[in-house]
Amino acid sequence: GGGVAMMKASAIVSNCLIRGCYSASSHENLGAGVYLEGGLLTHSRITDCGDHKPGAHGSGGTALYKLGSTTSREEATVRNVLIDHCESRSSRVVRMLHGHLENCTITENKTAANMPAVLLSPAFDNVKYLLVTVTNTVIWGNSGTNLMLAAVAPAQLEKEIVGCCCYSEAEEGVDGNTAKDPKFRVGKNRGLGVISSKGSCFRTGAVQPWMDGATDFRGNPRLTDGKVDIGCYQVGFDPGMMLLVR
Repeated sequence: GGGVAMMKASAIVSNCLIRGCYSASSHENLGAGVYLEGGLLTHSRITDCGDHKPGAHGSGGTALYKLGSTTSREEATVRNVLIDHCESRSSRVVRMLHGHLENCTITENKTAANMPAVLLSPAFDNVKYLLVTVTNTVIWGNSGTNLMLAAVAPAQLEKEIVGCCCYSEAEEGVDGNTAKDPKFRVGKNRGLGVISSKGSCFRTGAVQPWMDGATDFRGNPRLTDGKVDIGCYQVGFDPGMMLLVR
């Protein structure tokens, strides 16, 4: 991990800025920004990390790699995290073998030709593939493919891998996913993946137990009238919008 290495289930990294990190090791699977084998990464931003830095070597994930231990079967969770402006000359921005990505926003990242921004490649333990889930996450506006699932026999998966997510390769409406534009806000929010109330991610996520009393990336309540937005932000209404109360 060029910035952070999380090795135990008890590890918690919260409210951190992980910026400008890279791996100088020749080992290609470290994760330039964060390497996770267990624990919780939450309310944080990973930006400007990658193997494009002087002295950097190739990395299995220029922002995140692994998200869980394939030996101890510990699961890692990444929640309410913004991943932006990371770059790879040879690999992906996020590679998941085991673990959970929840209510994250992954945007404005650059990858090598024919490489997806996010690669889901569940590890096989000789019986079945380990659990990998992506929920309520926006993967949009990255170079090339946004999300790719490695070839895995559906019967060997523990459950659906991707649900209630927004990415251009999604089958519209299947498992709650959408390929419709989230309509990111511009101005001071340009490049930060803040969704608009006019886009596909507004109040369309799947409500989960951890959200009760929780906050989003910016510290706002995670739920609004019992509904959740897709991505790391729970947004208000756009300026100038008229509300009609009857």
